[in-house]
Amino acid sequence: MDRSDYDVVPARFHSAVNRFNMACNEYAEIPERTKGALRRYLVRGVSPGGFVTACLENNLAEAIGRADSENLEALPHIVKLIYNHIPSTAWGSKGVVSKWIKHEGLAGKE
Repeated sequence: MDRSDYDVVPARFHSAVNRFNMACNEYAEIPERTKGALRRYLVRGVSPGGFVTACLENNLAEAIGRADSENLEALPHIVKLIYNHIPSTAWGSKGVVSKWIKHEGLAGKE
């Protein structure tokens, strides 16, 4: 977690972001750009782009259709990272993902 993340995320969520970052280190198969997109989405609610959005929305067909070869190979690991290390209130459907983005992720939590 870089310093700017600490500045925008309420203190009670620092450990959640740290756990996510530590978990990212365990998933060498996931491209760094994908981990970065997930981190920005988690922390600030930044819209992550088509492939990662489809993963977060639990839309397998869309995710496969949008994946490049690296992300397609890493897809099971990406799903595990989301399932195990992103709050369930931040993924699972289009509506949930839209709400997370609208409320600016963990940074928007009070």
